[in-house]
Amino acid sequence: MGHTHNVWVSSVAFAPDGRTIASGSYDQTIRLWDIETGQECQRFEERNGKVISLAFSPDGHMLASSGYDRAIRLWHVEPEKPQKDFRKHGGKVRAAAFAPDGQVVATGSDDGVVLLRDTQTQQIRQRFEGHTGVLKTIHAVAFAPDGRTVASGGHDGMVRLWDSHTGQERQCFKGHNVWISAIAFAPDGKSVVSGSGDKTVRLWNVHTGKQLQCFEGHNDWVNAVAFAPHGHLVASAGNDSTMQVWDVYTGHCHWHVEGSNWKVGALTFAPDSQLIASGSYDGVIRLWDARTGQEGITLEGHRLGVTSLTFSLDGQKLASSSYDQTIRLWNIRTGKMLAWFPCEDVGWACWFDNGTCQLCGVAGGNTSYILRIYTLEVIGQ
Repeated sequence: MGHTHNVWVSSVAFAPDGRTIASGSYDQTIRLWDIETGQECQRFEERNGKVISLAFSPDGHMLASSGYDRAIRLWHVEPEKPQKDFRKHGGKVRAAAFAPDGQVVATGSDDGVVLLRDTQTQQIRQRFEGHTGVLKTIHAVAFAPDGRTVASGGHDGMVRLWDSHTGQERQCFKGHNVWISAIAFAPDGKSVVSGSGDKTVRLWNVHTGKQLQCFEGHNDWVNAVAFAPHGHLVASAGNDSTMQVWDVYTGHCHWHVEGSNWKVGALTFAPDSQLIASGSYDGVIRLWDARTGQEGITLEGHRLGVTSLTFSLDGQKLASSSYDQTIRLWNIRTGKMLAWFPCEDVGWACWFDNGTCQLCGVAGGNTSYILRIYTLEVIGQ
């Protein structure tokens, strides 16, 4: 794969370390290549026109580009930086989530264990064990907004809450009769929503363990759930190729949409609660009006199913991870892919550091037991 066939490559530039080469093309992309392997390692979308020339900064961390629009742009081209390999799970990783501050990542595995790892030091902070059954797979993990509580959903049909500081189990929700596939906390942290293979979506009180709502309407198992930031709505989607939006107070379905052949694996609301992003098994990301269900633009680039979606704090960018072993960054107004970087395994979760303009992603543990964390600079995009 490379630049669009029969479209000129207008400029190339070697990085100062001699290990990377950048190419700019009339197809409006800038691509970085690993000289040793020949593999593309990063891509930037020049959305305002054809690329004419490129030049690296002396330290190799910046790339300048110019185009027909007479503008000069600076890109942070520091490649993805995998941290130290993590090998502490005894089975394949099936779920991951970043803490709100990005300092800790939770992972769930086929071994029935949830691990909390420090993203900077690679040290394991906590190890949670409690899910039972012949199959102990953890299919879903989520952090509470304050980072003090972690929720895990297992093949045993239980949702368990854990204290991230002490490692103690705080609560266990019993109601689903088959595996838990998705979990999300309310913005105030007082309730949790869970989706299951039993085709239901359930809302729980964090403190009492009481079931508050049971949303029924799906005809196949539920793969994804999301809470709106204003706390009034919950979205769910599943293998029945439908997405449904529920009122958390009344339990009524506000609206639902049906696709001809798309099964959704990831959902998230924009920070202003006005948009919903859904990622399907076909690799397509769709944007929806959260009030009406009207479909907006689609984002196409992933070759396999989408595993997670995360909006930037300003709601202008969307990060996605996928079974195609890539993490991608999108402009939701134009639908353009701004950048992407390859992982060595399935991507599971993304997190924006809005202070440093870094996008972090966690991947791995699927084709092997190794888990890696990647960072991508998104300044100037």
